[in-house]
Amino acid sequence: STELADVEFLRSAEDPLLELGNVLLETLLELKEPLDEVKRDLTAPIDEINKPLNELRTELDEAKSDVNTAVGGLDWTGPVPESGPTPDDAMADLERIEAGEDLLEEAEE
Repeated sequence: STELADVEFLRSAEDPLLELGNVLLETLLELKEPLDEVKRDLTAPIDEINKPLNELRTELDEAKSDVNTAVGGLDWTGPVPESGPTPDDAMADLERIEAGEDLLEEAEE
């Protein structure tokens, strides 16, 4: 293997730590191919699931784009929305509630 040849210079060392490193490196390099195969075997079913999902996403994006293009030029012709209570109104209501007033009775009238 080319990867083993790249580290061949380490083999000439007589240091026990370097020998241990060599053994570990060889073991890792030997495990790399089987582990890559296991990874491929595990990811293949996921890829099979993702392929149609990605196609569906593409179709949905195209449909969304078509709708935005069709509706994008339309102006709102409905009633003008009115805003709700202002922050001042909300604070006034809170003060009345804290003072013990029953705002529900007022709303029912």
